[in-house]
Amino acid sequence: MLPAAFGTLGCQGYNSYDYLDGKFIDQSAQVAPTIILPADNGYANMATNFTWVASTTAASFRVEFATKADMTDIFLRATVKTSPYNIASADLVGVASLPEQTYYWRVTAKYPAKEEKSAVYKMVLFDNDVIYVNLNSTASSEIGNKGAPFKTIQPALNFASTNGKSKVYVSKGTYPGTIQLMPNITLQGGYDADTNWSRSIAANTTTISNSTLPAVVICTLSSGTTSGIDGFTIQNTLAIANTYGIKCEGASPNISNNSIQSTVSQGHYGLYMFQSDAILTSNTIAITNPGAFNSTGIHLDTSSPKIANNSITIAAGTTNYGIFVSNSSAPSITGNFIDGGSGTTSNIGIQDLTGATTLISNNLIDMSGAVGSNTYGIYLSSSPVISNNTINGSTAASNLVKGIRLTGTAAPSITNNIIFSKAGGSRYGVYEFSMNADPVSLQNNLIFDCPSGLYYDEVSNNRFTETNLNNVSQTTQGGPANGNLGPVSIANFAAVNFAGSSDYHLTASTPASVRNGGRDTGQNICGGAGTSSCGSVLSDRDGNARTVSYSIGAYEF
Repeated sequence: MLPAAFGTLGCQGYNSYDYLDGKFIDQSAQVAPTIILPADNGYANMATNFTWVASTTAASFRVEFATKADMTDIFLRATVKTSPYNIASADLVGVASLPEQTYYWRVTAKYPAKEEKSAVYKMVLFDNDVIYVNLNSTASSEIGNKGAPFKTIQPALNFASTNGKSKVYVSKGTYPGTIQLMPNITLQGGYDADTNWSRSIAANTTTISNSTLPAVVICTLSSGTTSGIDGFTIQNTLAIANTYGIKCEGASPNISNNSIQSTVSQGHYGLYMFQSDAILTSNTIAITNPGAFNSTGIHLDTSSPKIANNSITIAAGTTNYGIFVSNSSAPSITGNFIDGGSGTTSNIGIQDLTGATTLISNNLIDMSGAVGSNTYGIYLSSSPVISNNTINGSTAASNLVKGIRLTGTAAPSITNNIIFSKAGGSRYGVYEFSMNADPVSLQNNLIFDCPSGLYYDEVSNNRFTETNLNNVSQTTQGGPANGNLGPVSIANFAAVNFAGSSDYHLTASTPASVRNGGRDTGQNICGGAGTSSCGSVLSDRDGNARTVSYSIGAYEF
């Protein structure tokens, strides 16, 4: 025990016992914390830095989360030395994880002789940077987390944009209206809110359907280059001319794994890109009833996107385009399936008139063709590398069939393609429609079942033999022409021994010359001495590595 005299000593109003209790600290500095982040009625996620300002004289701080404003239902309690605080599972009270819902939180500063509590702030806890949408939600409010998701898509996108979130997840169901993509946000469908937001695009069909406006999904310049849409069924049922599944102008989002459908009777664009360098991958585009109008699966105008592994089918119509390229500098078109449909005027798999497509490779272009129509697998005036495609010009009695048509000043490299027409009227493999159109090289292609001409040279000369194909003066007018196979080696479609009548995979029975990359497999310079794979097409349409001198066509055996 201290002597009585000691107990009577004082300094600034404190006696000796106050010293032992720590009360000699300036009590004016022992104040309640002021919460900074998240602000009252703000938003947080599991990675948020919960931040406050308080006196440095506090020994520690107690952080508490509750679901009631009177802080009687505590879900989290943590003691820390300083701000900020990050949520830790060890601090949870009675739960294994924090449900996404509305919480109240406060911070208590612990001083040597007292505690000072902050004001109680309200906040909504989200799953990191994801906003949720479920049209079947029964929540009384639309907060955007799992517990109270938005019920429609556009408000969720707007909220995510305003609050710095990068993803919007949408549960299965049909959502009406036109959607405007937002910058730096990926919109993803295929979720099931009833199974804790598990994802299966196939099992959880998530549809955006529009019957009142021309476009279902719009991406404009403000959408930025890092936005995207993935995993939706996109339906346009508006019966007016020039409708769109997705229309992008100035924006370059990632568009992937969507099923884009149109049943309108006045023409349609599945994907329309203007001044866009979007990435278009693994989408299925089906235009089933265009009526007496033109329709296009993917339309490019002044755009240079990557177009890979999409499936495009167009039925009926007048003039149909699988992929149409105009005024574009450097798009690549790889690994796609294209059925240009049965238009009454023309069916075109890929048309590139005023662009400069860099690479057309690994595509399966299987044109059905309608009686009386003209059918073209590839129709261009640009100069890309055309490599490892399988092109069936027609399977019906079309008026005129051309596997590859060259016009204007087209000067492509044509390498390792299989080109044929199973049926039709006048059938050609490669057709020069212009005196100024000549390939820079024609190498290791298989061209057969084209009785009107394997190669139509200089707008006037039909070439019918394998020897003609490998004669520079009768095809390329100067560039290499070698390694090509024709009727001498392959008499007809059946002789190729594809996997089936509409399955163009190579098999063990496919002639070795086709499986092994043509007659001249020792070439190694594209457009010079030649190569069996111009464009470095090292894998096939299925993603399998090409192992035997770059087999001809879209598929490796």
